[in-house]
Amino acid sequence: MRLYVLAAALGLTLLIGMSRVYLGVHWPTDVLAGWCLGAAWALCCWALASWMHISERKEGGAR
Repeated sequence: MRLYVLAAALGLTLLIGMSRVYLGVHWPTDVLAGWCLGAAWALCCWALASWMHISERKEGGAR
């Protein structure tokens, strides 16, 4: 299920970005910058969640 949701999200992201260029409302560089910024934000959130999970395990569980 997780793989299906991830594939659907990535597919929609690509299709929406390409449609914005096709319709002429954004330049390709705008879409690429948005994708890069979104990926950077997702990686930061993932890193923070991972760090919080590790620090919670070191402390001995939930508070």
